[in-house]
Amino acid sequence: MVPKGTLAELCCLLCLDKESQQTILDEHHRITKVFVEVTSPTSLKINLTNLCQRCIDEQVDQWVWILPLLHFLSAPFQPEHLPMEEDTWAGLEGLPFAERRKEQRGTLLQLMKDKKYLMEFDKTLVKSWMCVLPLKSLAEFIREKFSSDLLVTLQGVSYRLENVDISWASSEDVDHLLKTLLCTLDEKQARSLQSTKS
Repeated sequence: MVPKGTLAELCCLLCLDKESQQTILDEHHRITKVFVEVTSPTSLKINLTNLCQRCIDEQVDQWVWILPLLHFLSAPFQPEHLPMEEDTWAGLEGLPFAERRKEQRGTLLQLMKDKKYLMEFDKTLVKSWMCVLPLKSLAEFIREKFSSDLLVTLQGVSYRLENVDISWASSEDVDHLLKTLLCTLDEKQARSLQSTKS
């Protein structure tokens, strides 16, 4: 059994540093090449998925930092044809994120803020992060402008609200989320109007 601290350290080691896009691509290729010498790319993807699974089971939230590497090893993403399952849309196939996000831990959003730069290199990451966050953290995620793509934000919120169990506590979270979403839409519209006047 690998200790939680070791799992967190391993995720830190596999997390991409804040570098130029070309440096990141080179690092991705180097990591893949090193591992391919001892295993196949498919096997590497399976091992990374298993690492994420282990971290989820042990409540080691740093697993969200290695998702860009996992996405990089996945087959090229096909054009979206909705409807599609949430895990496919988010690049999280095979991971039990839906049950875990119900557990209200406050550290996940902070870990995402710490590594926000990762989204510059992985367009699927914002979808993944939207899907793994607890519902009560989603409004702040949107306010922090993790995604500039309004359609992605709307799709993510739609997935999240699809199967939500409405209780008193979650109804407050949903209300807060929808108000944040409306503010975001208003801001986007105001910016669009301003740019057309210029």
